[in-house]
Amino acid sequence: MRVDGGLAAFPGLRKPVTVDVATLPVARRERLQRAVAAADFFARSARPARPAPDARAYTIEIDDGTRSHTLALAEPIADPALQALVDAIRACSATDVG
Repeated sequence: MRVDGGLAAFPGLRKPVTVDVATLPVARRERLQRAVAAADFFARSARPARPAPDARAYTIEIDDGTRSHTLALAEPIADPALQALVDAIRACSATDVG
């Protein structure tokens, strides 16, 4: 996941975060997998989102070994399932970056 924008964002300081689910504890891996399924991630349109001024924009790319999909989101994220997915990725990436 890549995060761009937001208040006081410094381009170049934020690096993309990669989460390798194989290295996650079981509970985190299952939470992330449930969030991907609940958001119906692979069926979502990949059209770019337009962030509001000073809002964060997220680019999420997921490769499950058989398919790969990229989705652009912008705050505020109105869809609770997509917000839960962003939250799950951020929770995993806080300590489990690969």
